[in-house]
Amino acid sequence: MKKTYDREYEISGWTTGVKGKAALALMIICRSGDKTFPVTPAMELEERNALAKKMKTVESNGKTHFENHWLGRPLIVYFDDYSKDNLPQRARTKMEIKSLLGKKKKAKQIKYFSNINFADRIIFWDEIILMIFF
Repeated sequence: MKKTYDREYEISGWTTGVKGKAALALMIICRSGDKTFPVTPAMELEERNALAKKMKTVESNGKTHFENHWLGRPLIVYFDDYSKDNLPQRARTKMEIKSLLGKKKKAKQIKYFSNINFADRIIFWDEIILMIFF
């Protein structure tokens, strides 16, 4: 059985697929040192498409949803191996973010919940982010 690694990486951007069935589907860009690499969200294409649209939505403070809720946050990334440049290969994510809730408090893991219907997931996710980070 092949080993799978997981590690936290800072979210530095996002993009969408350009060809095939994943065209317009969300891809997260993470940073490792001065290099970046793409991470595929482990979500249905319909969910990735909807989240990609939401990322560019401008919110009441004039910043995008991405800037307000994702940029700079530590994302848990799962991958199979490291490249020759020491970057994760075949990187994927369950859209899990860890947040330190104070210096001495234990890290709390937040997951993108798949056990509720899709229409409510994005709203629920935003509410969790707001409760934890703000």
